[in-house]
Amino acid sequence: KLEGDRSSYPPDSWLQVRGSMITETLNSQRQLVIQASAIEPIPEPRDPYAY
Repeated sequence: KLEGDRSSYPPDSWLQVRGSMITETLNSQRQLVIQASAIEPIPEPRDPYAY
């Protein structure tokens, strides 16, 4: 869950997100989301794919 202006995080940018897992109702269903407390841009990892 990102508060504020999302346009400051362009598509395909890499971010480090710190926060807490919370539940929220979206589309009449309870879902698990991350409530971000800090977001920082980071460089693209050398190997950006998780296997």
